Amino acid sequence: MLRWIKKAREDVSDETKAAAIKLFNEYAETQKYISLPVAHISFEEELDAKKFNVEIDVQYNGVDYHMRSLKPEDHENVYRFLNSQPAVREKFADKQTVSPLATKLRVKTLSDRFKADFDDGCAMQGGFYVTDADTNDFLGMTDSGFSGDLGYPQIAFLFRPETWSHRPSIVEGGSVASPPTLSREYKGIGTATVCTLLQYEKILKDKGTLINGSEIEGVHATAMIENPGSWKAMAKAGMTAYDVDANEKWGPELRYKLGIKL
Repeated sequence: MLRWIKKAREDVSDETKAAAIKLFNEYAETQKYISLPVAHISFEEELDAKKFNVEIDVQYNGVDYHMRSLKPEDHENVYRFLNSQPAVREKFADKQTVSPLATKLRVKTLSDRFKADFDDGCAMQGGFYVTDADTNDFLGMTDSGFSGDLGYPQIAFLFRPETWSHRPSIVEGGSVASPPTLSREYKGIGTATVCTLLQYEKILKDKGTLINGSEIEGVHATAMIENPGSWKAMAKAGMTAYDVDANEKWGPELRYKLGIKL
């Protein structure tokens, strides 16, 4: 990893941005001809509940994944395996762990976005609960919402450390514990998830679903340059880097701003 990304910066020079984008583009160029997964996405409308249940199946690198729209009760696993884990959160948003209550409220919002009568401007831009389709083990979740640019939802994902190539310990009750044993490795889980989310957003675009009152035009994402597992997955899925900057709200670390037109 290049030295220029190691130091936090308030003002990012044009030279630094160019070097960062060059790093991204050089990697993306090597991935142009890889075989990408195709997801099978279904929408089931619950008339009594006035909501949609979205079910998704996707296979990548020999693993069958299942993704479904979040349910309020999912907050327990989201907190235990994701939001309580410093290793997971340190490269996401403001890098802080999230309390059980805040996790519960966030999961509820992401679940409620699949309801027909819930309107926060992000209809169907909820979260997905990601599992191993064969073992039903919880692996992680996704999140999408308004990016701040008209017509562009922003996607993100979190995966439990046990799915990573380099597995850190997890924290249980404030103390470090050995990671639970999963039955297989999940190389490429990020790529499978990003490709699935892009296909899902394309379906919403074709259905005429709006994001904050505007037609969907494409998808945005951000990724810390020091988190190559994230931005490399997005590069494989076809996203491109259009800027590099530090986010004042989240801290001084340099992050890629990524996007793709649908």
